[in-house]
Amino acid sequence: MLGLLHRIPLTRHSHHSKAPVSSQSISPSCSSRSLKSTSLFGETLRFVPGSSLKALSKYACSEEVPELQDMGGQIEGGFSFAFDPLDGPSIVDTNFSVGTIFGVWPGDKLTGVTGRDQVAAAMGVYGPRTTYVLALKDYPGTHEFLLLLDEGKWQHVKETTEIGEGKLFSPGNLRATFDNVDYDKLINYYVKEKYTLTYTGGMVPDVNQIIVKEKGVFTNVISPSSKAKLRLLFEVAPLGFLVEKAGGYSSDGY
Repeated sequence: MLGLLHRIPLTRHSHHSKAPVSSQSISPSCSSRSLKSTSLFGETLRFVPGSSLKALSKYACSEEVPELQDMGGQIEGGFSFAFDPLDGPSIVDTNFSVGTIFGVWPGDKLTGVTGRDQVAAAMGVYGPRTTYVLALKDYPGTHEFLLLLDEGKWQHVKETTEIGEGKLFSPGNLRATFDNVDYDKLINYYVKEKYTLTYTGGMVPDVNQIIVKEKGVFTNVISPSSKAKLRLLFEVAPLGFLVEKAGGYSSDGY
């Protein structure tokens, strides 16, 4: 799996910020990069000769291909994977950090499961550094690994076991404050209390910042006119798992 995180950043490099812009030009390029990343993820799970990962990977699905894909692994003692191969494709052209998210559930089901049923979750972060953040159900803490480019190896650089409140806030879906009075009050509270705004437009870099700096809050609240864009299975549950294993708190609001 770590080898996959060497390859996904390369899907960003073919995108030129001065590509011709029209009403149809942005979405296809984002989709192309996401689908390429999806393909790489599938190859990793299915076609690694002699890999224990191949034997244990029963099903997988992604934000781009939500139907369950049979990876050929065993059901007994096997696992199913849900992933967002390229979180933040719309901010690639601005050269912001983007990432990969995946969650791992035991068995052969990805419906009727909860975030707390996960046995592992991880995210890759592709920025000035390439890092891999991992948490396991039965192992304490959330762990960050740094890709050493010259050596092609991963180095364990940080363990996070506690997240404080701090005064960093990353408020997603701000347009929901128009007709969600409670969210509007919350944002005004952050401003009044002089919180520092750190929102990038990508969930991976914003959540990663909370884990690395061990403080802060990320929100993405809905309203009648501004519906949810983040998906529980592919993004919210895995990142929530990482935050909770790091000593933080996550909630779907209910």
